[in-house]
Amino acid sequence: MTKVILRIEKDGSIMFDCQNHSEDYNVCTIISTLCGVLGCAAERADYEPTEYSDGHCRFDIPKAQDDTIEVFECVMDAMRQAAYQHPGHIKIY
Repeated sequence: MTKVILRIEKDGSIMFDCQNHSEDYNVCTIISTLCGVLGCAAERADYEPTEYSDGHCRFDIPKAQDDTIEVFECVMDAMRQAAYQHPGHIKIY
């Protein structure tokens, strides 16, 4: 099961963590694509991932710009939708 955590604080700090693969190839494709979107958005804003390896994507951003926060929120909405469409494969915390 893929586990996803997102925390956005009032000061603009972001903590995003996505771990593990799903047994469903379609879910893996969805999650990998969404993590890739976050990677592109973070890179564009000069943020480096804390961890970016097979089955694990983590960002700890101390103070993100508003447009980067919006991308993280949009990706999280897409992950919630994927969790709804694929019950038992994605857990949102």
